[in-house]
Amino acid sequence: MTVPKLKIHRAAGLCALLLASCATVPPPAAELSAAQAALASATRADADQYAPQALAEARERLALAQEAEAARRYADARQRALEAEASADLARAQARLATARADVAARTRENEGLRQRLLDAERDR
Repeated sequence: MTVPKLKIHRAAGLCALLLASCATVPPPAAELSAAQAALASATRADADQYAPQALAEARERLALAQEAEAARRYADARQRALEAEASADLARAQARLATARADVAARTRENEGLRQRLLDAERDR
């Protein structure tokens, strides 16, 4: 390659690098909104009681996402928002599981009581 062509290629490469570094990542508004909605859903599912660790993790990740967004670190904010949403979804699922297990235990006790009544009624005949 001749010197002028080499300079043109270097200049073109430098321009491409400059343009790439100027490209900005848009703010993660949708991700932050989804994380907040997931957190609200987990709270409504009583995750404070049944899944406090996962819920605390979700809240922490959301706070980190909001801090990163305020600092205009949008890629980091997006990642933390996605993590917050996942943690909130986990908290909601754990809370629903705990609630379902409690319901099953209550129904099992109820059925046992009914069965005992039937056995007692049969014996009294």
